[in-house]
Amino acid sequence: MVTVDVLVVDDHPLIHETLGMAVHAVLPKARISDAFSLAGALEAARSLPDGALVLLDLGLPDGNGIEVLRTFLKAFPNMRVAVVSATEASVLVAAALKAGAAGYIPKTSTPDMIVAALGVIVAGGTYIPKQVMPEVGIAPVFTARQLEVLQLLAKGASNRDVARTLGIADSTAKQHTHAVFQALNVTSRSQAIVAAMRLGIDLS
Repeated sequence: MVTVDVLVVDDHPLIHETLGMAVHAVLPKARISDAFSLAGALEAARSLPDGALVLLDLGLPDGNGIEVLRTFLKAFPNMRVAVVSATEASVLVAAALKAGAAGYIPKTSTPDMIVAALGVIVAGGTYIPKQVMPEVGIAPVFTARQLEVLQLLAKGASNRDVARTLGIADSTAKQHTHAVFQALNVTSRSQAIVAAMRLGIDLS
């Protein structure tokens, strides 16, 4: 398993502990660094490789909301940054995604939800909280393979059908299906199709 560098940026130690456990649930070999301010995050990120995952709070003592994200991404445009915030306002979610966030994880999420969100982000998708998805009007960003799987599911394909059509293992097809469900915050194929249609995702 590939080792991934993860930087957790938040001014509350308890959040670091919660996010650290979620990261290790998804990436058991992750190397986790901690920062408690924007200045600390910018300093810590200098020693991390491009492609590192950053979990960034917008309510830092030396930052100002969405500008925290913009400042960080301007300095490190090649890092994947997911926002972790106590605010669930759809306007802020939309602004974060427009600014380049790889996802938006509310601090009110359960540990299981945080793990699911990180799973989507690590797989290359974009996590958007289900409760604000319709208001934000932005669909999750799927990888090319995840979109292929979703389109096949919309045609009634089983996991075995998906595997055969795409030339992948049954277990891999199941993993992609699970990632699609997580990204759409659903638990069944029918819910996934309905959610995708509401968000205007091309299922043809």
